[in-house]
Amino acid sequence: MTQSELQNIISGCRAGNPASQKALYKQFYRYGMNVSHRYAQSKDEAEEMLNDAFLRVFTKIDMYDPLQSFPGWFHTIVIRSAINYLKKYEKKLTTTDLELAENMEFSDPMNKQISSEEVKDLVRQLPPSYRTAFTLSAVEGYSHVEIAAMLGIAEGTARTNMMIARQKLQKMILEKNLIKNG
Repeated sequence: MTQSELQNIISGCRAGNPASQKALYKQFYRYGMNVSHRYAQSKDEAEEMLNDAFLRVFTKIDMYDPLQSFPGWFHTIVIRSAINYLKKYEKKLTTTDLELAENMEFSDPMNKQISSEEVKDLVRQLPPSYRTAFTLSAVEGYSHVEIAAMLGIAEGTARTNMMIARQKLQKMILEKNLIKNG
C-alpha cells in the first residue's frame, strides 16, 4: 500500500466511512495481532486487545498527525490497549519485593536449541505483570521509568518485574532444553 493510498483510507476513516475503516482494519490486522499477542496469553485475548485498539483508532483518528508515521502511532495505541486490557481484567498483577529480586541468581541458559517461536510461547506463560514488563522492556525498548508510568507502578516494581520475568524465562528455557536433550 502506498502512502497516498493509506492517507486516503485515513481520510475516509476521519469521515466515518465504514469501507475505509474496514480497509484500515484489513491492512493493519496482522501487524496489530503480532503486537497484541506479545501481551496476551491466548489468541482470543490478543484479538480482544486488538479490537479495543481499533476502536480507539477509529474514535481518535482525528488525533493522528499525518506528518508522523501511521504504523508507529498505531503501534503505540495497540500497546496501550493491551496494557489497559491487562489492568482491567487482571484482578491483581503479581509483584515481588525488590529484596527478593536482588537475591536471585541469573544464569544464561540461552541455547541455540530453542526456537524464537518456543521463546514466544514461554513468554506467554509468564504471569501478566511479568510478561508485560518483559515485553515492554526487551521487545519494545521502553525504560523502567517509562514502563512504571505506563503501568501506574513504582519504578522499582517495574525493574523487579523485569528481573523476575527474565529469571523465570531462563528457568523455563533451561528446563525445555533439558527435556529436549534428554
